[in-house]
Amino acid sequence: MLNREVGRVRGDLIAPNSHSLTLAARTCLMHAFSTAHAEVGLCARPERQGKRVLLIDDDRTFTSILRLNLPGYNVRAENNPLHALETARRFKPDLVFMDVIMPEMDGGTLAGQFKGDPTLGRVPIVFLTAIVPPQFKEFCGCECLAKPVPRVTILECLQRHLRARR
Repeated sequence: MLNREVGRVRGDLIAPNSHSLTLAARTCLMHAFSTAHAEVGLCARPERQGKRVLLIDDDRTFTSILRLNLPGYNVRAENNPLHALETARRFKPDLVFMDVIMPEMDGGTLAGQFKGDPTLGRVPIVFLTAIVPPQFKEFCGCECLAKPVPRVTILECLQRHLRARR
């Protein structure tokens, strides 16, 4: 369905490539995903309104695609892990999705900084990474999901962590 310019979506998997998203491609993706979400009942629900999700990944294509797959959530992406802590302090996320391997700082080090911060220490972090096999469920004391990640798995993970924070 999607060409290599915008990334690959295989079935229900989110699998980005290294190409950036154009405005036309984003519009196409938003329409495709909103149609798909409506068909399977994943459209924005009132309980999602106002919930803040921070995406930390150096791959802009991946964060753009993931953002489109989180309808109804207030989503912010930070593509530079050196700025992630300050972005999180300003944004005040309810949950953080974070990559493990990033050029400036690895996700494990960054997660340690989050956990040591008085305002962010209790925010759940979920690692989304291609470096671990799917059966690997935890990294640095945080849940870990292997890329490519099914959309339904991401949404279930979000709902589970947000329910636990209530």
